[in-house]
Amino acid sequence: MSPAEFKKLAQDCVDYAQKNWQLDLDFSPESLNKLDKKIDQTWQKEHFQNAHLGAKDVSSLALTSLVLKFGSYFGEILTKHFQGVWHQSDNGQWLVNIQNKIKANVFSTAEESIKQKSKFYRIYQDAEEFLNSQES
Repeated sequence: MSPAEFKKLAQDCVDYAQKNWQLDLDFSPESLNKLDKKIDQTWQKEHFQNAHLGAKDVSSLALTSLVLKFGSYFGEILTKHFQGVWHQSDNGQWLVNIQNKIKANVFSTAEESIKQKSKFYRIYQDAEEFLNSQES
């Protein structure tokens, strides 16, 4: 994977939301709140409880696809609004490095948001609050 692929996957997320939910996502922070609500309304949380990223069963394939789309969308918002940059960690995980102060694991957030209560907007707000406190 690469940052260019994450941009494409983020656009795939926008297309998915429009096609499946008639939901307009515009890469604004507020759109994360809409995404959270729609994710929570769409799937019962137990639907993906036995799914695992990268596994080949139907639920796991669906989970992996959704995590890549939603995580990339979240990551692109963080890069745009916080001047974050995609960064591959030593263990190969892709994160968004925000001003060398926060390393956001957007794909872990996406998986948790699908399997539990969706929290993209809350994590965005937490990052914003933390960054604002660093400026004071």
